[in-house]
Amino acid sequence: MANRTVAADMGVSSPDELVGKSDFDLHPTALAEKFYADEQDIMRTGTPKIDYEEFVYLRDGRRRWVASSKFPLRSASGEIVGVFGISRDISVRRQAEDLVKGQSRVLEMIAAGAPLPDILENLVSLMEAQLFGVWGSILLLDDDGRHLRHGAAPSLPGAYCEAINGVEIGPVVGSCGTAAFFGKTVIVEDIGTDPLWADYKDLALSFGLRSCWSTPIFSRDGKVLGTFAMYTGRAAVPGERERSLIRDTTRIAAIAIERYRTEAQIRYIAHHDSLTGLPNRRDFSFQLDRLIASGGDRFALIFLDIDRFKTVNDSFGHVVGDMVLKTVTERIRDSLEPEDMFVRFGGDEFVIVIRGERAAQSTLNALLCDISQLVALPIHFDEQAFHVTCSMGIARCPENGTTSDDLLVRADNAMYQAKEYRPRRVLFLRGQHVVGRAVPNAPAGGHA
Repeated sequence: MANRTVAADMGVSSPDELVGKSDFDLHPTALAEKFYADEQDIMRTGTPKIDYEEFVYLRDGRRRWVASSKFPLRSASGEIVGVFGISRDISVRRQAEDLVKGQSRVLEMIAAGAPLPDILENLVSLMEAQLFGVWGSILLLDDDGRHLRHGAAPSLPGAYCEAINGVEIGPVVGSCGTAAFFGKTVIVEDIGTDPLWADYKDLALSFGLRSCWSTPIFSRDGKVLGTFAMYTGRAAVPGERERSLIRDTTRIAAIAIERYRTEAQIRYIAHHDSLTGLPNRRDFSFQLDRLIASGGDRFALIFLDIDRFKTVNDSFGHVVGDMVLKTVTERIRDSLEPEDMFVRFGGDEFVIVIRGERAAQSTLNALLCDISQLVALPIHFDEQAFHVTCSMGIARCPENGTTSDDLLVRADNAMYQAKEYRPRRVLFLRGQHVVGRAVPNAPAGGHA
């Protein structure tokens, strides 16, 4: 026998329809085997199982947690002839406990510095475990503030995630693009009829997505970091439980994203020059030693210094000096290839590493001539135009050294030899420009 609650959970209209069925007729195999083993043990030993937690799957696919007690059922003569059980629904309490545990786990991942994709995947999966028939997605706003990139969507079709990755935000860009554009929650009950989805409804509907509720994720200073969205396969709006989970999820996602971006910024600052944006010398020697150890193409290391830069700072101040450094950096960078290494070594000193065929003497001479001419172009500031020049020294690997220290020292010495060889001149002259020449007595292992 069974009561009507059990019948409803099993998806039948009357308890009578359950008579004659076994656990294997009503439950998935693994769960049925567990129930069968428990009940056989109770009948074999006569020992009841009291107030323990288990779950059952309902016919619609939902999982319900219950606190159960099962007792041996005896005949008038005391013989065990069956099992009597009673259960009470504890799903709400269990979900609340699981939510707290899951949120604590995600916060621990944030504190431990786990990768952001892993954190966001766990966060969305936690939300999905709390709701039935709801799929979550986190999109991250690009640094340009215009495009949304994939963050996490463990249950959405991969093809759909790929299709919307990089979408540009705007006033009529589905739920997420619109929410990020206005910085407000956007609830779309029916994707098929809502004008916000006019350009994207065919895509969403083809994957069985019918409603989408998107909420912006904000930083502490109110900037949009991304969006958190819930999708369903039917036309629907969020209830109070969904809204509560949205608040929790967006708050934790904001913590994770801000932590990641702060750490990324710290790493960037530690390894890059704040004025020019170039890599600094912090780990340049390590990268250079790794390049040497790789035994790949030969390369040339160029040490470059802006001539008499101190005069610029002393005469015009550091504001002008900074402007000169940034201008020179941009000009040199424009003449290099993406694979070239370009580092601000300190002050007005720069290091360039050229690899492969472009490090050959003839090709390199043309490149250095171009750099020298670009640096010497007029620099305009406050209705004044002036020129600066540069000196360069070259060391080749392996001809001039096989360690980073050897190459840097020899290129540096060659650069100073070139600087000493130059005729003295006034720094700020219109229309004049000096092209470096070979130094007859350049230091061993370097070329000026």
